[in-house]
This record gives sequence, C-alpha cells and structure tokens, in this order.
Amino acid sequence: MPSFVTTPRSLGELSTIEYGFATARRGDAEPWARDDLLLVTFAGVYGVGSAGNSDAAFMQGVVVLGLRAFTPAGVVLDLREVDYRWGDMMGAVLNAAIVRGVAPGVVVSGMCRPALTSLVGAELGEDPDAWLFDDPDDALNAVDTAVRRLPGPA
Repeated sequence: MPSFVTTPRSLGELSTIEYGFATARRGDAEPWARDDLLLVTFAGVYGVGSAGNSDAAFMQGVVVLGLRAFTPAGVVLDLREVDYRWGDMMGAVLNAAIVRGVAPGVVVSGMCRPALTSLVGAELGEDPDAWLFDDPDDALNAVDTAVRRLPGPA
C-alpha cells in the first residue's frame, strides 16, 4: 500500500489580502427579524490580470464563508482599501455576494473605482451606478431596499 505525504495548507497562501466581517441591521428592525446585512471588508493589493486569480479565489472563499456563517439577507463588500486595477476574476467575488437575486453593494475608493466601474459595466453587463457606492451607508441602504422588495421573508 502506498504511503501519502501530507502538506499543511493555509488560505493565507492564496493571498495577502486581509478581511473582516460585520453585520448591520436597521435601527427600527424587530429583534426577531432575519434581515441582517453582512459587511465584508477587504484590504490589500489585488494582483493585476491573472496574477489576481488567487486573490479572487481567496476573496470569493471569504464571501462564501460569511454567507454560510452569518446567513445574511444581503451583502455589502467594502473594497475601499483594495488596490484593484484589472482582473476579470473579481467578477466571481461580486457574483458570490449575490443573495436571493440581490446584487451586493460595493463600496469603492479611487484605488479601485475605475477598474470596478469597467468590470461591472463591461464584463458583468450591469449598471455601475447601481452597484458601486462611495459611502458604506449608501450601499447598506441600497441593499436593504432591494431586500425589502423581495417577496417572502429574508
């Protein structure tokens, strides 16, 4: 019988991008309501082009982990501290954050706005103004409004 060599692995091998989670809920929400929104914050340098594929895989994994762990009604991605210039795989990160058909709000800064505007418009075929926001509260309000338009419980 052959022997196997095991190699310890870490998600940190994929990317140096840092992340954090927070939940947000409207101040007038009922305590029992399942309408929390998940805010996923990323910071770091996203590799340019295919050099960013492992960053995208890592970020997508973080989003999926957050969805499973916190079961939010919607998601806001805060990318203000991500130096993102180009790379189509970022689309997979944005798509992973879609909950019940509600697109994520994406908070941007000058470090990532030009590339994300191009990605959302040209690659995803969506209106960047509907996805990209300068302020986290604007993104949270947009996602909350979209979630509240859905039929049935969140």
